[in-house]
Amino acid sequence: MLNNIFNVIKKRIWWILGAAIVFAVVFVCIIQFVYNPKKETYSAEFDLRLPGGGVYPDKTELWLEDIIKIENLLDVKNESYVPEAMRTNEYAGVDIEKMIDEDDIKFSRNIKSLEDGTFSYTYTVEIHNKYFKNRNLARSFLKDVIQSPLEKAKSIAESMNYLERLYEYDTQLTYSEKISALTLQKDYILSIYNDIKQLYGGTYVPKELDSTKSIDDYTRELINVFNDTEKEYINKEINEKYYFFDAERMLDNLNIDISLAQREIEKNNLLIDGQYEEMEKVIQKLPPEDAVKQITSFTNKISEYRTLNDTLEDNISQYEAQKNSILNYTEGAGKAEKEAFDSRLDDIRDNLEACTQTAREVNIATYNEKGEVNFANNNIKPKGGINVFVSIIIGAIAGFILSSAGAAVIDLSRNYSSARKNGESGDVKKDSESDDTAQD
Repeated sequence: MLNNIFNVIKKRIWWILGAAIVFAVVFVCIIQFVYNPKKETYSAEFDLRLPGGGVYPDKTELWLEDIIKIENLLDVKNESYVPEAMRTNEYAGVDIEKMIDEDDIKFSRNIKSLEDGTFSYTYTVEIHNKYFKNRNLARSFLKDVIQSPLEKAKSIAESMNYLERLYEYDTQLTYSEKISALTLQKDYILSIYNDIKQLYGGTYVPKELDSTKSIDDYTRELINVFNDTEKEYINKEINEKYYFFDAERMLDNLNIDISLAQREIEKNNLLIDGQYEEMEKVIQKLPPEDAVKQITSFTNKISEYRTLNDTLEDNISQYEAQKNSILNYTEGAGKAEKEAFDSRLDDIRDNLEACTQTAREVNIATYNEKGEVNFANNNIKPKGGINVFVSIIIGAIAGFILSSAGAAVIDLSRNYSSARKNGESGDVKKDSESDDTAQD
């Protein structure tokens, strides 16, 4: 029997090989395009370096685990971190909700002990292939998910409001609030430079700006704007000249304060008169030795009211002096001087705005140059499923066996049918010869 099968294989070898090749091709295609996409996953190990360390440029905390949360995955799908003109919508068909529900994307943290006793940290994201039309799209999506914290950081660095405190300066109605806003703005810019200096040193030069200035150079330029000496002089001038930004409102308030103080003095004077009247009645009713004891309480009260009136008179004098100063720089000779003061303060504001714009460019350049994602292996390969070479071998062997079996079955069936026909033909011939002999 085996000899017959081997003879059939030898006889039909080219037909068997051709059929085996066809089967192998079909088998490999089914494995690679039908079976594997349902079983394969892609994973990438990486580490992330941001200038802000564990925070984004706006000081919100960065948690790497959040990169596989639905909000971030939808941002990646919708290409939220890509300029609108450059969006391709290539991930439009990716079902993020199903991916989350079926736990088909995972994040893990890897800790490695180093020879010096410290530890290094890397991270791994694994994603299922079944959500993508092809492997290249799966790899691309995985890389974009991993790079999303960096792209988000760059986007925040470009879009966040660096001028918030200067907007406060523009809307405040008192000089103290305006000076506070200028101080906060300068401190904010300085904090940007200090954060960069702490990580990369004061000699770091952001090359993207096409400038030779270092972080130390930018810091020195900033320190010269609205320095402590200038701030002290401005505050002194405000206090000595009773400068108020909203002078008209302040004049109304001063008139109210003067009126209230005058009413309080009038009330106290009435109370003093009342004390004198009561004291006279006591003197007339009581013997001198008893009246003296009562008079002391009246004189103490009278002294208290007079002290209050003295304080109120001093306050009125100060209010009147402030009114005269305000009227001097709103309507009188000091108007030009006050306008020059306001102009000087606005110039400081404009200089800080220019410094802020520079700090923004430095910050963006730093994130573009220093922010990076390092992959342990740039060639992201699938895991799970059946390897293409293994599927070729299996397909070829299975194809050869099935083709050989098929050829053997077909040939043996033909031989059997032929033998059976030959057997039946021989029996008929024998029967005919027997009949002829009987007749003889």
